[in-house]
Amino acid sequence: MYPRSLFLTVLLLVTYICITHAQQTPFTTVYYTPIGSTQAYSITKTLDNHYILAGTKDYIGMAMKVDGAGDISWIRKIGPYMSQLSCVTASQDSCFVLAGTKGFNQTYGDLYMVKITTAGDTVWTRSYPGSSASISSLQMTSDHGFILAGVQSDNSTTV
Repeated sequence: MYPRSLFLTVLLLVTYICITHAQQTPFTTVYYTPIGSTQAYSITKTLDNHYILAGTKDYIGMAMKVDGAGDISWIRKIGPYMSQLSCVTASQDSCFVLAGTKGFNQTYGDLYMVKITTAGDTVWTRSYPGSSASISSLQMTSDHGFILAGVQSDNSTTV
């Protein structure tokens, strides 16, 4: 009986290790640029099993597409100086909408939204001056519009 219980214990251990390793993320990559600053704040998966990241590069909003191995397909600077894109979500037409701020500083500023294709080309941009907000979440609604959540800096209320 002892060899059989040892065999079952080893089998369970090997199964546990295989399941644990299978659930790890497909890649871990650190992107480093010796000049400037790059930060990513949000990520979403594309239909072609790539990922779109939203963030900022050198104080300008940035979108980046990477594949499942972590290799960069493209990087686009999007928006004016002193902008950041803090959220990204897929739209119903296989494009992506990114939202963030522009202006005052990179934490609080005018609301800024941009829609891009899977190739990173800009479809449209929207700016909402005077909003003085920090965006923390973006989702597509059932009527294919978008809803944002965040903080408005002038009186710290939810937007």
